[in-house]
Formats: sequence, C-alpha cells, structure tokens
Amino acid sequence: RAAVSGSKTSSLQDKEFQIGDVKVTISAAWVRRINSPLMYVISALTGVSVTFMPVNLFWLGQAQAGYRSPWVWLCFAIIWLVPGFYMGLAGHVLRQVQEKTRASKLTKSVSSGEGAET
Repeated sequence: RAAVSGSKTSSLQDKEFQIGDVKVTISAAWVRRINSPLMYVISALTGVSVTFMPVNLFWLGQAQAGYRSPWVWLCFAIIWLVPGFYMGLAGHVLRQVQEKTRASKLTKSVSSGEGAET
C-alpha cells in the first residue's frame, strides 16, 4: 500500500490494488500493421518525431520558411502521425484492460453478494 497523507487517507487506504494477468486480444488489422514493413519505418521515425522534427521546425522558422513550405508540412505530419500509431494501439489495449478489469470487479461483487438487494 502507498502511504498517503491528508484528509483523504481513509478512502484511499481502504482500497487495495492487485496486479494480475490480463490477456488482450488484438484484432487482425493491428496484427497486420505491427508485422508489416511499415513498422520498421514507424519505429525509425519515432525518435525523429519526438526530437528532431520540433527542432527542424524551429530552424525552418528561423530561416523564415512559411507554412506553405513542404518541409514544414512534412515535419508536422511526422510529429502528428507517428505517435498516433502508438496511441491507437495503446488505446485499443487499454480499452480491453479496462473492460476486463470492470468485468472482474463485477464478478467479484456479484459473487460476494454486494450487488444483492435485501
């Protein structure tokens, strides 16, 4: 348990967090994307999109490059699209984890009788 100070200690200390195994089913479309050669390109561009593209945009701004410059559009496309791939995959995985966690909590509450009316 984590040590918590303040007025909310009683509500936080009553909750116990358990770590368990969760199986996540990934759709065939995501499997094709992950196993495709495009993944090598996306992996290579990940570091570039986080570090070099913002710096490159700064340099383009210093050089008075306008928004019509294809280099500016390329920088924005890499910054926007590459992390979007990982966010899409993470969203899919997290949605399944949350659904399985909710189902697990519902099963525990029903089996312990918390959901029964008296």
